Amino acid sequence: MLAVGDVWINRSDPEGAFSHVASLLRSADITFGNGEAVYTRRGVNMYSLVENQPCDPANIKGLAYAGFDVLNLAHNHIFDWGITGVQDTIDGIKQYGIEVFGAGLNIEEARKPAVLERKGNRVGFLGYWCGDPPEARAAKGKPGAAYVKIHTHYEPAVPLSGAPAEVFTFANPDSLAEMVRDIRKLRPLCDVLVVSLHTGLLHVPIKIAMHDQQLARAAIDAGADVVLGHHAHILKGIEFYRSKPIFYGLCNLVFDHLPITKLDSHAARAWAQKRMEVFGFEDDPDYPTYRFHPEARQTIVAKLGISDGKIADVRYLPCLINRTGQPEVLGHDERGQQVFDYMVKITRGAHLNADYAWNGDEVVVSEGESPL
Repeated sequence: MLAVGDVWINRSDPEGAFSHVASLLRSADITFGNGEAVYTRRGVNMYSLVENQPCDPANIKGLAYAGFDVLNLAHNHIFDWGITGVQDTIDGIKQYGIEVFGAGLNIEEARKPAVLERKGNRVGFLGYWCGDPPEARAAKGKPGAAYVKIHTHYEPAVPLSGAPAEVFTFANPDSLAEMVRDIRKLRPLCDVLVVSLHTGLLHVPIKIAMHDQQLARAAIDAGADVVLGHHAHILKGIEFYRSKPIFYGLCNLVFDHLPITKLDSHAARAWAQKRMEVFGFEDDPDYPTYRFHPEARQTIVAKLGISDGKIADVRYLPCLINRTGQPEVLGHDERGQQVFDYMVKITRGAHLNADYAWNGDEVVVSEGESPL
């Protein structure tokens, strides 16, 4: 199984987005991604977010061309264009024979797993959005995403009024219990159980939020074999918990922004200024349609070897996003080593226990000593 992070296709040549990775992705028995975009020609913008434009359903053929078999739809954008946006996205993707999970026309559909069988192995998938906006959450009779509700608590770092705050995040116990019940229900129905968590500190290098680790470990305690994280739009480190791998953030694979020149100038500039104030980076004119943190040009494709109903091998393939927003698979060369070194840096910086070693042009991920 190959797994990638966020995928948002919004270009005139959707197949071309995957020119450098399609052969790799199509080679897998199962290829997973986070289907971040809403594909619709109708609907109403629910939040007036200037950058979050819907994608033409014709772009879905790029997902099929790339070889995706299954997509998580539990994310914060699934309700950006209302009920019709959810319906059109699910229907459009399924028309290409791609399975989806994590979203639906009500909470029952959203919490329903996808189960794929390959070579005698059954692989089950569950997905959850962990954050805001609350409008993106599915409910009884309301379309949206399966979710775990997260609470954020602030305390002054020192006992002074107006002091910088320490931030504590944690899952709502009742909401977390629902995720645990879903996993336990799916556990007897598959050999390998994958939990996809749309969570993480947006655009923030290295750091992993308190609730990210809480959720991932709770998923494994409940029966998951691997946790795949996305949403932060930047790579995060890897750890093993109870000898099960947790990918805290797979970054982006393809994520097509509209060039800022095509957006409403006032709103776009206001958001660019706010992003600079909060996250500390500006748009790079050399990457007009990939407007992310400079470190987000580094990404990976996770590779999980499954044998006899178990994950027997964990690896990743390093990639770089080029100036046209295309991911390029790297080997054991200077650019590949750049991604390798970055993965070591962010894993150690977050006090996680994964070790990395080259094996040809792939990186073997193994459980190391806890750094704490």
